[in-house]
Amino acid sequence: MHELSKQRHQELKEAHQGIMMSKHTDAKSVKQQSYQNELRKQEIVREQVSKNQEKKSLVRLQEDVAQQKLKVMKDKKLKEFKMNYEQRIQEEMERMKKKEKELAMMEKSEGELIKKLQNTQQMQKNAFSELESAIKFQGSGQKSPEGSPSQTMTKSEEKKDSKGQE
Repeated sequence: MHELSKQRHQELKEAHQGIMMSKHTDAKSVKQQSYQNELRKQEIVREQVSKNQEKKSLVRLQEDVAQQKLKVMKDKKLKEFKMNYEQRIQEEMERMKKKEKELAMMEKSEGELIKKLQNTQQMQKNAFSELESAIKFQGSGQKSPEGSPSQTMTKSEEKKDSKGQE
């Protein structure tokens, strides 16, 4: 019995050692699995951080490209506006020069017309004076100092011709 009890005790001891070994192996396995899980978790986090950084960089790049396009469009519009403005100024300057030239021509023409009018008035005044003189001399019965009235008209016409040729 004693042997039986020893044997049982030995079997219990072996069973206990087996259970302990099994628990120890299970604990080791659980620790190893936890370690592997932690490593996998860290790798997933690194991958996610890397992906997020790539996305962030891509978004920044797209924003930079969009801002550059916007700047190019603004510069283009500004350049077009400036060209239109300069063109309008140039056209306005040309219109002003044309109007100034027309005005100068009109002033010159006006001056010529005034001279012609003054010449015509002077010729009319001279002709009227000669006519008055001729009438006075005829009314008094004297002969005109310049000759007959028909000669006076001829001289007045000669004066008109000479002034018209100038």
